[in-house]
Parts: sequence; C-alpha cells; structure tokens
Amino acid sequence: MLEKGGCYGRCPIYKVEIYEGGYVKFYGEKFIDKLGIYEKQLDKASYQELIQKFKDANFYEFKDNYESMIPDAALIKLSYHDKKNPLKTISGKSERPKVIKDLQLDIEKLVAAFDWKVIEKKVEEKKPKENQEQRIIENQLIIEPENGVVFSRWIADMKVKYGVRIIDRLANSNSFWVITFDSKKVTGAELLKIFKDDPSIRNVEYNKTVSPR
Repeated sequence: MLEKGGCYGRCPIYKVEIYEGGYVKFYGEKFIDKLGIYEKQLDKASYQELIQKFKDANFYEFKDNYESMIPDAALIKLSYHDKKNPLKTISGKSERPKVIKDLQLDIEKLVAAFDWKVIEKKVEEKKPKENQEQRIIENQLIIEPENGVVFSRWIADMKVKYGVRIIDRLANSNSFWVITFDSKKVTGAELLKIFKDDPSIRNVEYNKTVSPR
C-alpha cells in the first residue's frame, strides 16, 4: 500500500492498495486527475515482478520512520506484508533510502497508467474562468535544485541563513519548489541573485499569481 499525504501546497493526495493476486484499488482525494475510487487488475507477470522487488529490497530490514528536515513536504507511507511477516509500514519524506523510493516509483507508475475502471468518481469543484493577468509574488521564489544535491541539507542551511522555508511543490515528478524567506534578512531581489550564483541551484525565478483583470 502506498499513501501520499498533503503538503502546504497542491501535492497529490491519494492511496493505492495492492492485494494478493494483483487486484489494485486507488483512492484519489485531492490534486490529482483521478478523484474518487478506481480499480484495476494487474496481469500475473506484472504482479509477481512487483512482489519480487519488495522481497529483493529486504523491506523488513529498514526503519519504520525516517525523520525529515522539510516540514512542508508531503509524508509518504509505504506498507507491505507477506505470509511469513506482519504488515510493516515505512514512513518518511526525501530522507528515505533510495531502494524505498524506487519501490514507491514502481507503484506510482501503476497510478499513472490509463487502464483504470471507475468505481466512484468524485468531481472537483472549479471556479468560473475569468480574464486573468500574472503578478509577481515578491516574497516567493521557484527553485530547481541540480541533480545530486541533498536538498534537505541545502534547505536547512538556507533556513539558517535567510529564513527560507518550502510552501509548495509544483509537480510531483519534478524538483520544482516554491519557497519563501525572511524579508528582514534578505530581499527577494538579493536572494534571486544569490541562488542564481549558487551551484546547487539549476533554475530560480519569482513565483507569480494569476488574478482577475
């Protein structure tokens, strides 16, 4: 079972349950295209391959919880049990071991597939569209870290220096983060320049809001 919790922004919130034999049930709660309850049946080979990955990962040898230095990020829970062992759940964020993140990714690939059958669809309420214009949010930046950067360590360092904290993640599959900062320590323009010169950051720009014109 994979459970993805909420964050301060629009992180997808959902739960996936995979049963013995390959029956899969999906519960989409917020900020995802599949809202409601869905189901699918994995073919025998795909199901056995997924189970083998959990066995090869030695799932029961890992800690139950990995503390995070990023309070704004979504909490992720991955659960598994077999006929010999009870249910074990591993909880955490970006600090979890790579092998656990890889297992999560395998389940996320199932979520991204199109062969789901609707059991109970939930419709998200949307506001009427209006003529809109973009406006810079001067106390928010969008950053993309370079590959290989230990983001939790970097963000902890920036928190001490500039009061930086995460308020959103733009896309679940990409490392684009919306951050804010302590305006008593640094201005948006100053921090923008600092991050542009920072080798740990690939891209940085102001966040923008869309408002009626």
